[in-house]
Amino acid sequence: MRAKLLSWSLFASLIHGASIASAGVAIPSDVSVDVQASQSTNLHPGDRVTFTVTATNHGPNVISEWAFRSAPIYDELDVGTTSTDCFGQFIVSVVDLENSFYYNLNWYPPHEPVLVGQSIVCHVSMDYTMYAPPIYEFGCSLSSYLTDLDPSTPPSSR
Repeated sequence: MRAKLLSWSLFASLIHGASIASAGVAIPSDVSVDVQASQSTNLHPGDRVTFTVTATNHGPNVISEWAFRSAPIYDELDVGTTSTDCFGQFIVSVVDLENSFYYNLNWYPPHEPVLVGQSIVCHVSMDYTMYAPPIYEFGCSLSSYLTDLDPSTPPSSR
């Protein structure tokens, strides 16, 4: 079986829903998150995949605090093999669902100004597992407590 890992794309948080997101902290700028996989076709168990996460401030204001969360990881990627060069805090968290669980990757860049037009970049590497389906799509977004200036504009359309 030849597995294929699609490029990460921005996703809407289905777990927390729009009502919680709208009650969150508003970022005073339009933000995009782009994620690319180093290898996205012909993946086999044990293959190492490096994701490049690029977050861009499209303005109109400087941002000094933002945070990012991945889509749920069940068994598709081996979180025990995670390595990263992300500056700030990078946390692998477990989400308990009573009967099951999943992992999230959480990136909290340092509270330093990110100017309009500036991007920050993080690389995350993990091993692909035998439990991943033939086509596996994965995403990354702002953490659920944050909303950007124009969340209705999908950053992936830029």
